[in-house]
Amino acid sequence: MYHCSKAAIVKFSKLSAKNLAPFVRVNCICPGLVDTNIFENRDFSRFLDTIPMHRMGDSNEVAKLVAFLSSDDA
Repeated sequence: MYHCSKAAIVKFSKLSAKNLAPFVRVNCICPGLVDTNIFENRDFSRFLDTIPMHRMGDSNEVAKLVAFLSSDDA
């Protein structure tokens, strides 16, 4: 169910971007594994080889991306 709902959000975002352009900017952020408190004391090392950067993401990285996409610089 998780993967289906994530795919639906991506598709909805693409359709919204197409239908609302050029008046509204639509972005969709779909991070993978992000190192947060919810994953404390859990070992995700077995997944690192499947991640292109071979590490979990950081919540600050996601926050910076949201800030950039929300700014006029985007």
